[in-house]
Amino acid sequence: KIPAMVFPGGNAHQIMPPEWAKRHLADATFAFHAQDAFQKEYVSLGLNACFFSSTEELLALISQAGKLLVTDSFPSHVAQAYSTATVVMLTEQAPPRTVHPAQTCRVVKTEANCAPCKHIARGFGLCESGLEYCCP
Repeated sequence: KIPAMVFPGGNAHQIMPPEWAKRHLADATFAFHAQDAFQKEYVSLGLNACFFSSTEELLALISQAGKLLVTDSFPSHVAQAYSTATVVMLTEQAPPRTVHPAQTCRVVKTEANCAPCKHIARGFGLCESGLEYCCP
């Protein structure tokens, strides 16, 4: 069993900054879609990374995790349906679209002036708030 698995990716700015992850979650395993180029930043910092390329592989990873932290919307929906130990950290979606209907959980709404996020894809410059990454 993997004590903590983090899905820090996604294609918007709502990703977990790699330096923040190294500082606060250095012992976690970071899971990325096999085509996500963002994983290279994590690997270059010496963080443990694993990869998936299908929903079946994603489910296999989730089943190995004790706790899950997720900033990517697709893995968050799969994780919520499969595990009760899931913390979802999304900024772009309204709470009714963030939490799976089967979950009994609490939504913490941010007071950030950029929430909800306008979902600007990474690689196209800074977001409207001037950030490279959203900070968890």
